[in-house]
Amino acid sequence: MAASIISSFLLGKFGRKTILQFGTIGSAIANFVIFTGFYVEETHPSLSVGLILTALFYYMANFGLSLGPIVWMYIPEIVKPEFLPYSTMVNWGGSALSILLFPIIKARLPKENPSPLFLFFAIWSTASFFVNRHFVL
Repeated sequence: MAASIISSFLLGKFGRKTILQFGTIGSAIANFVIFTGFYVEETHPSLSVGLILTALFYYMANFGLSLGPIVWMYIPEIVKPEFLPYSTMVNWGGSALSILLFPIIKARLPKENPSPLFLFFAIWSTASFFVNRHFVL
């Protein structure tokens, strides 16, 4: 919550594009560290726990400073008012779908290790960085 309050001040100082880029690259880094933590879990369990917890804390702070609140401020600027409910529905629907599918996909992975999912999230966040860099005004 504190990060979201701070982001409103950062928005005025740095602009939405910079904050979105900071958020997507921060998300990519955090997800890659989480991937690494789960990947080395069997060989280095104590290192794994530290990596995962640190990266999760970083991810939550990063999301609260950038992607979380900025998206809600940005959508009304790029979507016609009559389409705002649909964009909100897609945003929430995508989040719900991710939450619902995560345990199902994880259960089908070898040893139920979620590392490939976090690698996917890291790659997706990296791709988002370049999309934001090219398309966001």
